[in-house]
Amino acid sequence: MDDDELVKQKEQIAKLRGASNAMTSALKRIEALENQLRKDADLFDEMARAFGDGLHVTSYRQLPHADHSGERRMVNFSDLMKAAAAGVRRVL
Repeated sequence: MDDDELVKQKEQIAKLRGASNAMTSALKRIEALENQLRKDADLFDEMARAFGDGLHVTSYRQLPHADHSGERRMVNFSDLMKAAAAGVRRVL
């Protein structure tokens, strides 16, 4: 093995280590995002329970059972929170 080959192998090893570190960092960020999404889904469920059926807000948000007209209308806040929690959980 000559010096040029040794240098090339050392460069390749350095690149692999860099890629490994980048992958580890990305996996940690993904794990942190998933943990936050779980917390958010739980918070949305808690808010839905806390407000119950008594609070309505105006929204353009299209709920799963809505007619999808795109018009602003009164919707139940609890339904919005349940839909948000369900959306987060679909991603997880």
